[in-house]
Amino acid sequence: MVADNKIDMLKKLLIGLGLILGACIVSFLLIAWFMPRLDYKLSFTIHKPIDQVFVAFLDIDLMKDYMANLKSIEMLHGKPGEVGTKFRLTFEENGDHVFVEEEIIAVEPNKYLKFSMDNKVLEGFGEFKLAAKDSTTSVTYINNVRGKNIFWKSILALARSTIIERTQNDFDRFKAIIEKN
Repeated sequence: MVADNKIDMLKKLLIGLGLILGACIVSFLLIAWFMPRLDYKLSFTIHKPIDQVFVAFLDIDLMKDYMANLKSIEMLHGKPGEVGTKFRLTFEENGDHVFVEEEIIAVEPNKYLKFSMDNKVLEGFGEFKLAAKDSTTSVTYINNVRGKNIFWKSILALARSTIIERTQNDFDRFKAIIEKN
């Protein structure tokens, strides 16, 4: 009889743990349902003229100096600043290589630069909008991406604040480099 009670308690414990695990999995997947995209906007001012800032955004060699964990940039097609230009960026994240392909899809010098981004887990768009204010430049970055499946949509939603903070840090480094020169 004591053995039967222990077996019943073990069954109840396993059922309870299964229900908790199931609820956690459903909750994780529901995050993707309610937050399927990672959309955000960041704005900052650079104390340099707009033409210098725009040229700096097109300088692919400069990207390694301000983008965290960027290890290499490979030009796949075209020239920097031209619609249709494609790049492959290689980042090192926790010892793994992460590849992102970007393509310039719209550009107007000293006004905006829009690009697509794609890799095995996400796809989307980024856009820089520039506006001159005396001898300074106001920059607005708009990011619109989504995970390619429900798992990655949930991961992007959970990592939202970390991703935004990292992007802001990249822009802070970019600003410091441009203002220093």
